[in-house]
Amino acid sequence: MRIKWIQEARRIVVKVGSYVLTLGKGIIDPSQVQSIADQVEEILSMQRKAILVSSGAIATGASRLRLNRPLSNLPEQQAAAAIGQARLMNMYEKAFQAYHREIAQLLLTHEDLADRHRFANVDHTLHVLLKAGVLPIVNENDTVATDEIKFGDNDVLATSIATLTSADLLVLMTDVDGLYETDPKKNKEAQRISIVTHPDQLLSINLQGKGYGRGGMESKICSARQAAENGVASLILGGCQKHSLVRAMNGENIGTLVVPYGKRLRGRRRWVGSGAKAKGTLILDDGACCAIKERGKSLLPSGILNVEGTFLSGDVVYCVSHEGKRIAKGLSNYSSLEIEAIRGKKCNECENILQYKGYDEVIHRDHMVFLA
Repeated sequence: MRIKWIQEARRIVVKVGSYVLTLGKGIIDPSQVQSIADQVEEILSMQRKAILVSSGAIATGASRLRLNRPLSNLPEQQAAAAIGQARLMNMYEKAFQAYHREIAQLLLTHEDLADRHRFANVDHTLHVLLKAGVLPIVNENDTVATDEIKFGDNDVLATSIATLTSADLLVLMTDVDGLYETDPKKNKEAQRISIVTHPDQLLSINLQGKGYGRGGMESKICSARQAAENGVASLILGGCQKHSLVRAMNGENIGTLVVPYGKRLRGRRRWVGSGAKAKGTLILDDGACCAIKERGKSLLPSGILNVEGTFLSGDVVYCVSHEGKRIAKGLSNYSSLEIEAIRGKKCNECENILQYKGYDEVIHRDHMVFLA
C-alpha cells in the first residue's frame, strides 16, 4: 500500500525547510542545495511533475545585515529575506544549470491564495510552468508579509500548494527521519511509524521534548493531516539523510507516509481548502456537527447555535463545535446578520423571517471542506 501511493504519484510538491538547507548551522550549505537539485531532477526524469517549496531566504540574508545577534523582529526578518531571496534563487539556478533545467520563482502571501481571483492566477501560472517543463520554486514573500497575512510556516504554504495543484504527494523534508510515537532522541527504543492510515494515529504521537516538539514537528503533523483531509498523500522525510528523497521515491521504506482519508478537492472546494481565509465562525450543535462530519450533509440553519464575526454572503467561515473544535469551513450563502436572524430555525421558517426566499442550506456540502 505504501509503495503504491509513492510510486504512482505523478505530481509532487517537495517542501525543504531551512534546517535541511543549513544542516542546523544557520547558514545555507551549497552542497545541500545541490543535493536537493540533484534529487528533484531525478524525480523529473521519472516523467513526474514537481514543485519545490523552499525556505532559506532569511537564513541566507541574515548574516549580510551584520547585526551580530539573532534577528529579533519582523522588519529585520523582512530585510534579511530581501537580501537572501535573490541569493537563494541564484544558488538554485546554479545547481540546476548542469541539467539545463529552467526554474521559476513564485513569492506568495496568504492573501494571494485567500483571494479567489489571485488564487486562480497562481493556479494558471503553475499550470503553464509545469506544462513547459519549468520547475516552480515557491516561497513565502517574507519581504512584505505581516503577522496578519503570513503563512507562518512553509509547511502550511506547501500544503496549500499541494491542494491548489491537486498534487498526488506532498513531501515534507525535515530534520528527523519520520514520525515516532515518542521522542527518539529520548527513547532509543522508539519505533518509526512507516504509514498512517487513520487520523487518530496522529493524535497518539507524543510531541513533548526539545527538538521534536512544539513548532517544527507539530507543524508537519498538522500539515500532513490537512493534506490527507484534502485528498493528498504526504511523506514526512529526513531531509538531511543522503539521497533520501530519491530513495523514498524508488520504494525504500524510509520516512512516514500519511495516506489520504478525504476526497480530492474540486471546483470551489479546492480554493476553500487551500487558501481561502475565513471571515467568521458558526458555532454548531452536536447534531449539525455529526451531520456534516459523519454523513457529509450540508449545514442548515437549525443546527447553528451562535455566530461570531461580521461577514457577507459568499465569504468563507469556519464551522465549530460548541466545544470550540473546528470541523469544517465553507462558503456561506448568508451574511452574519442574516444567519443571526435564522439560526436555530427550520428551513420553512426562514422565508418569513428574511422576507425573501433564500437557500435551504447556510453552507452547501459542495462548498465545504473538512478540517483535521
